[in-house]
Amino acid sequence: MTSIRYYKDPNIVRLDRRYKGYNRGFRYRVDFDTQGMGKWERWHAVTKWCEQTWGKEYEFHASGVFSRRTWNDNWRVETGKNKYYRHLYLRSEQDLTMLLLVIET
Repeated sequence: MTSIRYYKDPNIVRLDRRYKGYNRGFRYRVDFDTQGMGKWERWHAVTKWCEQTWGKEYEFHASGVFSRRTWNDNWRVETGKNKYYRHLYLRSEQDLTMLLLVIET
């Protein structure tokens, strides 16, 4: 198990039953502040990297009257109560470690 350093931005939260992403199988939430110089570009680069690594966040299927979304099992994005914060949900610690390596470079 790798040790996770304290990051002020992005903030990493290990999910347990108190958090809503836990029931969907996600174990980590990474909170990004998108307000400020260069932070929105960093968020865009992170989501682009996730899309290149695991595929699109969801696929939209429309057939006649019915339409549905098929969600990706590896990652999910959500907007927080504060409109400047974005949450990225990840399943495993290895995925989190790869993401942190991408952010640092």
